[in-house]
Amino acid sequence: MKRCGFKVRSKKGARGQADDEQSKMIRGLWLELADRGVVQNRSEEALGAFVKRMTHVDALEWLSSAQASRVIEHLKKWRDRTTEAV
Repeated sequence: MKRCGFKVRSKKGARGQADDEQSKMIRGLWLELADRGVVQNRSEEALGAFVKRMTHVDALEWLSSAQASRVIEHLKKWRDRTTEAV
């Protein structure tokens, strides 16, 4: 195929992680809950599914500031509930 003029293209990698401050906070809270054993799956996919269930937005990087704040507050309350139970 190369001899006929076709060019080889590399496959596109996975989408990068959101790197704004609110996304970092969400990810940090998620990993903290995972370390405590509250969250069973600490993967980025599981976090994305959680965010989608809460906000109906498919990706963490697409959240508005208000939506991200809502997710952060929910995760903080979840963390606080599990801290009280221990």
